[in-house]
Amino acid sequence: MRNNLFAIFGGIKDFNKLKNEQIDNLNNLLVFLESSLKFLESCEDKDEYILSQIEKYKVEIPQLRMQQKEYESFVQLSVQRLEDANREQAAHKNFRDSLKVDLNHLRKINFPNVLVQIWKMLQQNNAELANCELESFFQLEKGFNSESEFYIFQKVNQIYTMLNLIGYHQDEGIHKKEKRFIASFSDMSHASYACFCEYLFTRDKNFSTKVRVAYEYLNVATQVVNIEVNYTP
Repeated sequence: MRNNLFAIFGGIKDFNKLKNEQIDNLNNLLVFLESSLKFLESCEDKDEYILSQIEKYKVEIPQLRMQQKEYESFVQLSVQRLEDANREQAAHKNFRDSLKVDLNHLRKINFPNVLVQIWKMLQQNNAELANCELESFFQLEKGFNSESEFYIFQKVNQIYTMLNLIGYHQDEGIHKKEKRFIASFSDMSHASYACFCEYLFTRDKNFSTKVRVAYEYLNVATQVVNIEVNYTP
């Protein structure tokens, strides 16, 4: 997921390498599961739970192996679409252009109800979004293949990512250096972890603004506190 998102921001240059990594990742995971299953089967002491897991994965792992070719085809198609989307400019810029996003107007949107205001702006600029719901656009609803609703911390991730994509107080430099992108991805994780805390302290104003937008919409009680660091020579 991280590499796909990095590709959307124009950070991936070798798409063939990305494809091979995605395919290898599944195979490595299956090898790990198969070796773990063999280890459990070789254990002398097995309680009822371990026995149930052995029987479960003796069925599920072969099923995953049978789906491997289908997964590889999906990866090839997905990576090809990412490459095509980045052919003329970074995919996230194409996304913004298609939504007619005015970055200057976007940055002027202030609290309260920021996410609702952003959504109204997008709907005004894009007639095709008239019948679309905010939660659908920001991917806060469970997918057709999902068995359960998203948790609040997952919704924070979704909102944070979408705000970055459309350019609302976007994290700087994430399309240029993988290290900077990884830092931004970690920030998103921190925002979701902080759902379980009373306070979130940060000196990154772009980060804190996006987090506050997500928390406001989702009614997360965590208080976001901006701190200033004074350096003395």
